[in-house]
Amino acid sequence: MKLELDLTIAQLMNIANTSTSVLSLAFDIQVGTRTSAARMKLHNITVLSTTMNLGATDSKVTALWGLVPLHVPLQQHLPVFDGFVDLVRCGHAVKRCIPITTMEFLFYDVDRVLRPGGYFWLNHFFIKEVDLERLYLPLILKGFICH
Repeated sequence: MKLELDLTIAQLMNIANTSTSVLSLAFDIQVGTRTSAARMKLHNITVLSTTMNLGATDSKVTALWGLVPLHVPLQQHLPVFDGFVDLVRCGHAVKRCIPITTMEFLFYDVDRVLRPGGYFWLNHFFIKEVDLERLYLPLILKGFICH
């Protein structure tokens, strides 16, 4: 089901093109099919994608999409330099069941790796509206404004 607030890759590229902001390196924090990350790859964006170490072939499937698989638990720093990434997208991996301290750490680290003028894309599709306003918004504001 498509919602009014859903952002497509085409819309993201239009936003970047109108702002003359280059999108060349993205970090995709998610689990699942990585369809959005693969679509970014079609626009010549190098995509680093988190993988899970569950004894499955998650990293191999990620690499087959043409993405760079990295095993990075949410409790660790993202393995890139400060201000190095053009876009960070959080998908399925970031949801309500994650402890608050882990989410807060993640948002601070996203702010650390984003270059000035970079994009943070929190895919809210899997988040209840009440959680977005009550839980996520204060954490995002704390991580990105007070940091």
